[in-house]
Amino acid sequence: MANYQPAGGTMTIVEERPEYAMLPHPGNKPYLTEKADVAILSPKSVGVTSKKTGRTYQLNMRQITMSTLIRIDENSHDFKWFYKAEVSFDLTRNPPTPFLSSSRKAEGPNRQHTINPFPKGLSKGYLRRPDLVIVKDKGTRWPGRAATDHDGVPHGDNLARVVEVKFPGDELGRGQEDAYKRIAGGDDRFTVLDVIDKRKKRVPEPKKVPVFSPQPKTKPKSQTQRVPAPIYSPVPVKTPGYLQDWGTQLQRGVAEVWSDTKKGMQGLAEDTQAWLEKEAAWLLESGRWVRDKSEKTWTWVNAQGKALVRWTEEQLKAAWAKIERYCDIAWNEISQIQWGQILLNVGKVVVGIVLVVAAVALMVMALPAELVAAFIACVAILGGATVSSNDTPLMA
Repeated sequence: MANYQPAGGTMTIVEERPEYAMLPHPGNKPYLTEKADVAILSPKSVGVTSKKTGRTYQLNMRQITMSTLIRIDENSHDFKWFYKAEVSFDLTRNPPTPFLSSSRKAEGPNRQHTINPFPKGLSKGYLRRPDLVIVKDKGTRWPGRAATDHDGVPHGDNLARVVEVKFPGDELGRGQEDAYKRIAGGDDRFTVLDVIDKRKKRVPEPKKVPVFSPQPKTKPKSQTQRVPAPIYSPVPVKTPGYLQDWGTQLQRGVAEVWSDTKKGMQGLAEDTQAWLEKEAAWLLESGRWVRDKSEKTWTWVNAQGKALVRWTEEQLKAAWAKIERYCDIAWNEISQIQWGQILLNVGKVVVGIVLVVAAVALMVMALPAELVAAFIACVAILGGATVSSNDTPLMA
């Protein structure tokens, strides 16, 4: 296992509760401390609003940030990684069994676990997603104990630890503890980590997010307070990952990135907006989606009546077939996505996205940057495109 050393002074202390099992390897704590140092900078709760339903949801941003950072590491290593965030386990089975990706069955029994919070075969009330699973062999994607998967294929024991991460103010419920001990196979493989905020012991918490590294004074204000994310990529990237402003500052009613106004761009750093302007220029203009039934096309028309982008149904379905491999959400299930925003982007390589699915579940996903524009378009269109007649005039 790699020997991780937190860079510079840490902002948190990550401690195992003595009444539970210790972490299995000395390298675990430094790795998780780096993630916690970034997550602690996020507000405990951020309100987000869905255009589709008008409903506002409260997101625990510290837990979400921690999971997103780990999920991007998983994705970067093709899920051959010691740490696996929020694995869904089926508690109707003994032992509880992880759900594997439904869209990657062709890859066989060593395929990754699903990140869909509503996996196929789910029995309502019998699914649990611990914050973290640490496995014994990172080359084996199976994240559970010795068991037979949902396809009837047997797997060996690859579970080293089930870990629950508690930030200040979080509590461990009795039902949660019992379920996670069942997944772990006993007390000796269940760890509870407390993240202690060291900043409160020094000086009062500043109103603004602290600067991690010196920035030129000529940089725009939105660029001077950015929080770099500790990402481990097998391929060096020129640009480090940064959390977006909305994920590190207390905001109310954050709009989804595919909003039909510019509100979806609020809270995104200027370089992220510039990147999106190249990939999906329609996001920065007020307007609406218009469907041509006969041509089976969708067109984004801005407030001045100009067509900015056009997708055919065939193009969208082909793009989603690639996207589904990362999220296990089928084409006919896209409408269940209620809200979503970019939380983290690593140059032009991978993007971390936070979703609210079916109005009750949170989901964090890592998506290759080249698929982000298609992802946003698919969700925006199936979330409420305007249907037009064939003779609606559009500017070229």
